[in-house]
Amino acid sequence: MDFGLFQKIIDEGSEKGLKSVKLNYAGEPLLYPELRKAIWYAKSKGILDVRINTNGIFLDDWMVKELIDSGLDLLILTDYDSEIQYDNLFKLHLLRTELDFDHPKIQVKTNDPEKWLDVADEIVENKYYKYDLSEDFTPSKFKCPQPWQRFLILADGMVCSCSCGIILNEKILGNAWNFSLEELWNGRQMRFLRYCHEVGDSHLLKQCRTCPARKEYIKKDKLPFAVWKVGE
Repeated sequence: MDFGLFQKIIDEGSEKGLKSVKLNYAGEPLLYPELRKAIWYAKSKGILDVRINTNGIFLDDWMVKELIDSGLDLLILTDYDSEIQYDNLFKLHLLRTELDFDHPKIQVKTNDPEKWLDVADEIVENKYYKYDLSEDFTPSKFKCPQPWQRFLILADGMVCSCSCGIILNEKILGNAWNFSLEELWNGRQMRFLRYCHEVGDSHLLKQCRTCPARKEYIKKDKLPFAVWKVGE
């Protein structure tokens, strides 16, 4: 992303009460040459929570220091069962401890929690969704929080109504170079998206019919369940 565009986004957001940003979508943020500068800029504008998702492969000694110095709040690492991931995260944990800093917090997404107990502040299940374009038209009670929480801005400035799954034309709201974030956040598409979720009509939206989180919710909602009492 052009850094001027990034500044425009953060400036507009902070003026309207923006409190949290995640500085990546499907790419590897440690490859972005302006990452330290971007984190620092967001923090300087009062953003309380600045976070990244990373595979940790490029988390060398220099990058570890850069992330700590920048003020990053949360680093989320996805475990791909690579030893270099553990070694690199250990460097971050060690330097943070030596400096007596409490940032960045370290969250690891893994199916092998024992491996990460010494370096992670939080361990969560590494969950994989199946992304495809098949549509589920089933009406359901599914209400996604994303339309009230966040939207996605791609590197070229295109703004999407949500960050779940595949980028569809139906998700495009406009370009952050040409519109203010407030215009897009309060625009017709976002208002209709919120309305459909409020009344349980998410099946009317193609972007929601293809959403893997919604499909999983519908699948679980249809499964039979039993109530077990303690002692039985």
